[in-house]
Amino acid sequence: NGGGQPIANAPVVFSCATPYAMKCQMEPMGSTRVTSSTDGSGIATANRMEGNSVVTYYGDGPFTITATSGASSATFQLASVASDLSNGGANVISIIAGDKQSVQRTGERVGGGSATFGPLSVVLKDRSGTPLPGVRLSFRCGKTPPSMTCDVHSGGGTTDANGVLTLSGARGDYQSGKMPVTVSGDNTNEAVFDLTVLDALPPPAAVAGATMTIVSGDGQKVARTATSSGIAMASFAPLQVVLKDRAGKPIANARVVFACPVTRGMVCQFDPLGGSKAGEIFYTDANGVATAHKMSGNSVAVYYGDGPFTVVATYGTVTATFRLTVGQ
Repeated sequence: NGGGQPIANAPVVFSCATPYAMKCQMEPMGSTRVTSSTDGSGIATANRMEGNSVVTYYGDGPFTITATSGASSATFQLASVASDLSNGGANVISIIAGDKQSVQRTGERVGGGSATFGPLSVVLKDRSGTPLPGVRLSFRCGKTPPSMTCDVHSGGGTTDANGVLTLSGARGDYQSGKMPVTVSGDNTNEAVFDLTVLDALPPPAAVAGATMTIVSGDGQKVARTATSSGIAMASFAPLQVVLKDRAGKPIANARVVFACPVTRGMVCQFDPLGGSKAGEIFYTDANGVATAHKMSGNSVAVYYGDGPFTVVATYGTVTATFRLTVGQ
């Protein structure tokens, strides 16, 4: 602060900026920026990439990381330089399992579904063919289609007694296409897994003649209140609709999309992860009831603006509209 005293628990945003041919990553999900809070000594540390600050890909040269807190900022001047791997590295990484997988996107965790790949395994040996245990190797995502996110979780580990390292749960979200994953270490070659994310199956056709009726949640008025993040938010109680066929019987396991086409300046959220702009998917229970309730038991959180808005539940061509208000 102005008196020279450390400021604890202050959010500091670290953001990397690279030349066009270079890409940077500051957290395992792929973001180029992270937020860190200062400790008791006023120090904020960017260290989410396996204890490191940032990983760069594709190119070499100078780049910057800017740390910002309020109106104050500090800029790190960094550079990525090419390693001398003209001999392919003294040690050799070879793929032993998991290459050339093609996996279809499924589920509703993110919009469009996720493709989760089987284990990716490599073995590290020296030039004489002897396995090398206890060596740190890193897995990283290669170049993917623009709307795809690639997640390799921990991003690496240490080879076992047989020189083998296995990564489980590599995942591609949102878009189909090639998702290469590269494995490398100090003084090694690079091994690249050729992975492909396939399109999700289309949802089943809606039942003809279905009707949808609001059960509960319509007409709510909720004021925004401050949260621990400093953003004022309005949280609405669960929204429920019931779906029935022509004979009036409940339709179970039906896919209902809840979406909020809110006015400009207002943002809504149905899922803690953010969800899809196209809406969030919920399934009807045995009684034909679909309930939007992923936000800590609530249906939707609204930020930044006040006033009326709608949430539209859709099944095929059938809709039901909730009319809600931020503010009293």
